[in-house]
Amino acid sequence: MKETKIKWIQKGGRILSSWKGRIHLSPDFTLSSLQESLQPPLQAIHRSKRSFIARKDLSQEDSPLLLKFYVSRNFGQAPKAFWNGLYLASQGFPTPKPWAYLSLQHLGIFPGPSLLITPFLCHSLELHWFVKYYFSHEENLQKKENFLSSLAEFYSSLVKQKLFHHDLSPQNVLAKTLEEKFIFYLVDLEDIQWVSYFTPNYTLRNLVQLLDLPRWIGPEDRSIFLNYLQKNLPKGNLAIENLFLFLDQLEKGLAKRRKKRVLRDGKDWLFEAEEVPGKGKLPSKMNGPTLPPKDTSLPKEWSQLQDLVESFQKE
Repeated sequence: MKETKIKWIQKGGRILSSWKGRIHLSPDFTLSSLQESLQPPLQAIHRSKRSFIARKDLSQEDSPLLLKFYVSRNFGQAPKAFWNGLYLASQGFPTPKPWAYLSLQHLGIFPGPSLLITPFLCHSLELHWFVKYYFSHEENLQKKENFLSSLAEFYSSLVKQKLFHHDLSPQNVLAKTLEEKFIFYLVDLEDIQWVSYFTPNYTLRNLVQLLDLPRWIGPEDRSIFLNYLQKNLPKGNLAIENLFLFLDQLEKGLAKRRKKRVLRDGKDWLFEAEEVPGKGKLPSKMNGPTLPPKDTSLPKEWSQLQDLVESFQKE
């Protein structure tokens, strides 16, 4: 990671710091672009206790941006996601290359809320909605094996990088088709860590998350996926020692995960995926068919982020 920082600075990456906070700017992203990205209107996509996510459309010539704001108790997440993203992108791993991050400071000392800015991946869907929309069309079912082999190749690339994602749920993997090929992107990079080697427990945990998909992907499909995965993994890899035993554990893990969802939501909406918000129509400016959060207002610290950028522009 240290080499990644050195190369980034050598290529023109900028680090701006003051008692108000810190900004890291990639070479192709200017302060004026950063200031513009913080200006309303923004399209809110997601809000939770941990974060606020929005899309920002710039001029017609520029691609849209994705802004992810982390609340203060997750103060270390934006820089972690920023450097993880830069490293993975430099290794050719399919993930959005980050443009910038901002981190506020309390009293000039204590880390506060932070913001990560990356390209918005147009024409992509969260993996579970991609499966629902793509394979609900009968003519696409014949492409399912190609989809499974591509997904296995994507996951094997994580194993080869010794990269463990703590939440590899379908919401954190984006998918799209490009020239009859399936492309997958990893997001939420603050939740990854590098491990010395992949144990079956690591793999089981990740695949229970990743393969928690709508009913178009069933037990037979998961068996095909595991066969492709074994072919893609290096010889002697410990990720899957016994294929049949692993498949049984995988099915039990998925059943347990779905049971929890039924207890929480009253039904397994993800597995069934018959009805989705928006009545099955994909909004043109969102990464999926989910509706915007009820509260679309900007976080209360947003003006502090704008002040931080303006303070550096005046220098």
